[in-house]
Amino acid sequence: MAKRRKKKKILSKVILIVTLSILLLFILLLLLFHVRQMEVQGVVYSSKSEIVQWIKKDKLSANGIYVWWKCKYSKEPKPAAIDKIDVKFKTPWAIYIKVNEKKPIGYIDAGKEYLYFTKGGIAIYKTEQKIENVSYIEGMEVQDTKVKMGKKIPVTDEKVFQRIVEVSELLEKLKLKPDRVVCRGSALNLYFSGVEVLLGKKDYDRKLPQLPPILKILNEKYAGLEGTLYLEHYENIEKGIRFVPVKKEEPPKEEVPVEEDNSVQEEQIQDEEPSENTEVIEYTTDSEEE
Repeated sequence: MAKRRKKKKILSKVILIVTLSILLLFILLLLLFHVRQMEVQGVVYSSKSEIVQWIKKDKLSANGIYVWWKCKYSKEPKPAAIDKIDVKFKTPWAIYIKVNEKKPIGYIDAGKEYLYFTKGGIAIYKTEQKIENVSYIEGMEVQDTKVKMGKKIPVTDEKVFQRIVEVSELLEKLKLKPDRVVCRGSALNLYFSGVEVLLGKKDYDRKLPQLPPILKILNEKYAGLEGTLYLEHYENIEKGIRFVPVKKEEPPKEEVPVEEDNSVQEEQIQDEEPSENTEVIEYTTDSEEE
C-alpha cells in the first residue's frame, strides 16, 4: 500500500510538472511569437492593407504561429485577388508575408471603375487605375449589380472568357499589342490604329499568326488608311485576305447646303457593296515559307 501511494504521489508530481511545463511553454510562445512587425511583399494589383486586414480578422492573429497556420491550412476564403499566401519568420515577433496574386487576363468598365477578371472569368478586384499589359475588353454585356468579387462574372456567352484567354496568350506570344479588343456577340475584334480585324470565334491559333505580315504590308502600302480586315473566314482563303478601306466623305460643294449634301453621301455609302471597295492583301503564308 505504501509503495502504491508513493507511486501515485510521484505520478501526480510528474503530471503536474508536465502540465506546468506545457502551460509555461504555451505562455512563452504567446509572448515570444506575439506579432509586432509584419512585412507584406508581392502585392501588385491588390493592396497591402487588404492583406493585413484579412490576417487580423480574428483575435488569434496576434500570434505569429497562428498566422502561419491560417495562411497555410485555413479554409477561410482569401481576398478575391489572392491565390496563395506564404508566411516566414524573420524573428519570432516579426513575420514576412509573401503574396501570390491571381493574374488578370482582362478588364471591363464597371461604372466609374474597372473590373478585372481571371482566365475563368472570376471577378478579382475593382480599381480606377488601368493596369499595363492587361487587355481592355469592350462590348461585353455585364450587369454590374449581379457581379460578386471572387465569383464568375455573369455573361450571356460564358465561352467568351476562353476566347479572350486564347487570343491574349497568342497576342503576347506574337508580341502584338492591339489598341482595343472588342466583343461583337460571340466573336472578337481587334483594333490596330484605324484597322479593325474581324477574328470570328474560333481558329485563333491559325488566324493570329497571319497578322504580323499583313499589318506590315498595310503599313507599307496603305499607311494611315483605315478599314476592316476580314480574318473570320481565313480557313477558306489560300493567299489573300480581304481588306475593305473606309471611304472618306468628300467635302460638300459650295452650292449645295451642308445638311442636304451629308445626307446624300450617307445614303450612297450605305447602298455600296463592300466588294466594290476591297483590297486583297497578298502575302506568303507560314506553310509556304516552310
